[in-house]
Amino acid sequence: MTSSTDAATRTHRVAAVTSAVLGPSVLGPVLPPLAGTLQAGGVGLLWGLATTVACVIAPLVVIKAMDDKGSPLKRTLPLVIAAGILLACLVVFVVAGAPPVLVSLVASILTGFVVKIPVARVWNVSWHASSVAGFGVWMVYLLGPWMLPAAIAASAAIAWSRVRLGEHTPAQVMVGLAQGATTPLLILAIFS
Repeated sequence: MTSSTDAATRTHRVAAVTSAVLGPSVLGPVLPPLAGTLQAGGVGLLWGLATTVACVIAPLVVIKAMDDKGSPLKRTLPLVIAAGILLACLVVFVVAGAPPVLVSLVASILTGFVVKIPVARVWNVSWHASSVAGFGVWMVYLLGPWMLPAAIAASAAIAWSRVRLGEHTPAQVMVGLAQGATTPLLILAIFS
């Protein structure tokens, strides 16, 4: 192997690890217990764990089990089912009196799905970028503005990795970042 081939292989590996570590299936389960605990202590932690199982893991399992990357039209059904799960969670959380931050979080995730479903029928917007940007907004909201540099760095890293891996175009990543940051900002403005 040449040194340029070695460098390309290393860069690809770094991109793959970045994409995996900052992916929705890693960051998604962390946020609800953190948000719940910060707002409501031990009870919030329990609500946060329930949120992780019902509103993060269940939709991810449906999407991974049913996703057909070869067809945008076939990609729609698992997203609609996942959105249905999220809607059911939102209703249950409102009725059962879940901590407001978790109601807002579930509403934010659901809104993100509703926005992306029609687009996913024709274009492959980056869910990784959207998830990282949304996670960053929530971290700034929960922990303060000092999280902003980390949120920006994580968003830039995921954007680079998804393009470097050939999973998305720069436009698909930028739209994902914009949607991912905008949705929680809108929901937090409405619910706060």
